[in-house]
Amino acid sequence: MEQIKTINFKGRDIIIKASSELNIDDALNFKPTQNWFTNMEKQNNLHLDELEFKEVFYFGPKPGFVTWDAKIRDHNLSIEEYTSKYGSPRGYYLPGYVFCRGDAVSILPILSCKEDGNTYTAVVEQARVPIAHQNKVEIAAGILSDTTGTVAGAALDEIKEELDIDDLGPHNLIDLGALAWGNNNKWTTGCGAVDEHIISFAFHKNITQQWLKDKNGKQTGENHAGERIIIKIIRLDHLWRNSQDSKALASYCLYQNLIKTGIIDEQLNKLNENKTCTCTIN
Repeated sequence: MEQIKTINFKGRDIIIKASSELNIDDALNFKPTQNWFTNMEKQNNLHLDELEFKEVFYFGPKPGFVTWDAKIRDHNLSIEEYTSKYGSPRGYYLPGYVFCRGDAVSILPILSCKEDGNTYTAVVEQARVPIAHQNKVEIAAGILSDTTGTVAGAALDEIKEELDIDDLGPHNLIDLGALAWGNNNKWTTGCGAVDEHIISFAFHKNITQQWLKDKNGKQTGENHAGERIIIKIIRLDHLWRNSQDSKALASYCLYQNLIKTGIIDEQLNKLNENKTCTCTIN
């Protein structure tokens, strides 16, 4: 049996549907779902007529992913007017399938070794079932929690665990997107179906060759949760050759261009004194 709710959206009553097996309130109250509705309200030329929740995937007792199909128009025509104008009702609605997972943060470590004069970074190698890859090389990342508004939450704890670096916190993070684009500090991944935005951070750490040896090849992650993660230490300028991860490539591109424009000091790998950076995620 189908569940139906009505919500007010942009001054109109919108029908929300779900199958009887699905918890429609969990899907609707999921923070990334609410963020999607908030962003949709800002789009003057997109009009939502109906939405049907398809699935809710849980991480323990809380939703982790929600999928839906939305009927959204980018015009103000009725179905009759549209058919008369274009000769067919096909294309009346935009493709509206959404895999909603919320935002994530990634961290690009900038590791300076004075003993050999090189700059390194740390990547993680792990199996990624969705792309059928047994040892995908990425920079560390974590999903933003449903409650925190800053990076100092579950995502940062997850990244610290993956990289096995304790002295990592909001105080020593550089928000690369904020330096490049201001308040609009997020970038999108596969926005044809996924709502995910990434906030790219970097941080600097002075390390020794012994530190490199101790970290390189070390396994981290929660084994009981199926996380078997291997840390790899590579030269920073070799990152683009060693990883096909969008987070790594976007972060490296941002970092290099912020150096070229003088916003980040290349020698100290820290913020220019004349520039400011916010590490709060809106």
